[in-house]
Amino acid sequence: MKGQEAKRPRYVLVMEENPAHAELLTEILDRHFSPVIIHTVDTITAGFDFLSQTVYDLVLTDIVVGTDLLSEHLKEMRRRFKELPLIVITGRGDESLAAQLIRRGATEYLVKTRETLETLPHILERYLSK
Repeated sequence: MKGQEAKRPRYVLVMEENPAHAELLTEILDRHFSPVIIHTVDTITAGFDFLSQTVYDLVLTDIVVGTDLLSEHLKEMRRRFKELPLIVITGRGDESLAAQLIRRGATEYLVKTRETLETLPHILERYLSK
């Protein structure tokens, strides 16, 4: 690529218990944001372990990951990783829950729909192009 410097890889943590959903997010990230290093976990507790070992550029998470509820861990996550963008992608379109999670520190709240997945690269660009 003439005139372009090699970009450093972006690090993304995907916290998703559904393997098919995790794979779909991974494919979107690989296709649109290469080079990208993606780690996937199926519990929020495991997510904390990864976050403690690596500096991530972005976290994509569901509301429920394994037996963990994001709402129970969000305050601690924000305390420890203040500036880390945290995007919630869930099947539950609940405005009250969305507002609650945003107040507690989630960066964005997206509902898993075909339209959202089609626009997801544009949304993620805001966080991964920095």
